[in-house]
Amino acid sequence: MGKEILFALVLCFISLPIAPNLAKQILPEILLPVLGISVSVFTAFRNTQAYNRWWEARTLWGGLVNGSRNWRNGCWRYYQTTAIEQRN
Repeated sequence: MGKEILFALVLCFISLPIAPNLAKQILPEILLPVLGISVSVFTAFRNTQAYNRWWEARTLWGGLVNGSRNWRNGCWRYYQTTAIEQRN
């Protein structure tokens, strides 16, 4: 996508000194909407990627927290049963 944007910008800057009428036609009518659409698609793609990474990190962190809680509960039960057996 970056090559197309760069190509459009180069064409725009080349056409400015060569043909003012051509530059007036290309710049506001075609180039600006194309650049706007491509930037919005690029931004939406990046935003989706960032959200997916955040969601994956959230689920991994949740699994880690749940695993540590289960380990803590298991250790606590083992300690309680060992302490009861030693009393008897």
